[in-house]
Amino acid sequence: MYQGSYARYRSATLNLCVFWRFVCLGTLVLSLMTSAAHADPLLGDAMAAYSTAEAAEDNPANAAFIDQTQISFVGEVIKNEQIDVRYPGFEATKIVNSGAAVPTNKPGFIFKPNQRIGYGGFILPPLPIAINLEKSRVPVVILGTQNYVDLKVSAKVEGLASGAFGVRLSERLGVGVGANYQAIKFKANLVPSAGGPSLADADGRLSQTTLIVGARMIAIPGILQFGVAASLATLQSQSIDVSSPLIGDGDALSPSKSDGSKARGLNPLSSILAGTQLSIGARVRLLADMRYTKADKDQTGFSLIALKPLPQDLHDTLSVRSGALVRVLPNTNLLLGFRYEPASLGPGNRGSEPLVGFGTINLVQIIAGLTPLTPYTMVAAGVQMGLITKQPGRLPQSSKLEKSPQTTHLGAPYYQLMVEWGIAYTYASLGIDSTGELPGAYLYRKVSVPLGLIYRF
Repeated sequence: MYQGSYARYRSATLNLCVFWRFVCLGTLVLSLMTSAAHADPLLGDAMAAYSTAEAAEDNPANAAFIDQTQISFVGEVIKNEQIDVRYPGFEATKIVNSGAAVPTNKPGFIFKPNQRIGYGGFILPPLPIAINLEKSRVPVVILGTQNYVDLKVSAKVEGLASGAFGVRLSERLGVGVGANYQAIKFKANLVPSAGGPSLADADGRLSQTTLIVGARMIAIPGILQFGVAASLATLQSQSIDVSSPLIGDGDALSPSKSDGSKARGLNPLSSILAGTQLSIGARVRLLADMRYTKADKDQTGFSLIALKPLPQDLHDTLSVRSGALVRVLPNTNLLLGFRYEPASLGPGNRGSEPLVGFGTINLVQIIAGLTPLTPYTMVAAGVQMGLITKQPGRLPQSSKLEKSPQTTHLGAPYYQLMVEWGIAYTYASLGIDSTGELPGAYLYRKVSVPLGLIYRF
């Protein structure tokens, strides 16, 4: 469709609004940094009642149950990701992302001035280094025509921060409060794969702030614990400017500039997390979480059918996350994880009350390797080893502590450094109804290698 001279694709002005929305590729970067907190994939990301600094981001009450000041981090370091896409009547497309991966999870840090209180967090100031993403021959279906475009996105972090404060009200009960902040600037470029001038350039800024509260209770000491957390409020804002030769009277040499879009919205009580930790004997611990996420149904999207903004086909979701730690040696745990994540965005429809559903921008997020196709299922397995034995620190003693190989009884030696590694497999298959926004079939598979550590002072 876009082969040949500028004059040929200039005639595609009818598609202008589609391109205008399409180049808002900040959504790609936003999905990288503002998705729900991920903790440990080798445990299925189950973290409602688990004593690590990273888990305190999911439930800030966990900060009160950590025995020693600690740093924790788990990230994906290697991956092989394959996306197969087929639209009715069009050529099938296969995209492969393979090799070393940049870990995107934030590290956790919790300081323990005494046994009752834990607080800490993570701050990343503006970075001068840009994150660059490039993808070639991305299939785009517009008005029933399949096109191929090349994408380039360059993003800079303006600020990332998270904080948590937890306090034990008693030996069995703790509460906490936390907050997350993320802001990023980006530039995006969209060009025809067949060659020719740029179709559009975008500059934007995106930010999100979330306030979280949580609680954790030891129901049966050494056996059963419960954890709950809620995102009380999530504030999102975006500002995007677009320039394109397809806007107004612009041309390839002097592209016109749109005022772009500015949006700001507050989503109260956007998610609720509830989970348990069950110890079976001295060797086995089971973690199980459920997270309810409320969709912001005031959001709109751009319809590829009506060529105008319309309400999105958004749905509330209930995800399942579970994990197991099995002690096989005094310093070694076997880790097992399972996660099911449903889809919040439906297929949409083209009826009398049309809804925008799964479409081009969502597919580009997946192809760029920034988010998986949903609904998806993940299974994982790995090993956790304790290294460097150390005597306990100066924290005041307590008569009742949770029995856990991840935490230490005061008065007994503990492992100062714990490392873990393993493998995770994610699978998703989705067929969009023929009346949907972008009918097609999608298959997503990913094999990844997570690597993590916990260091206790």
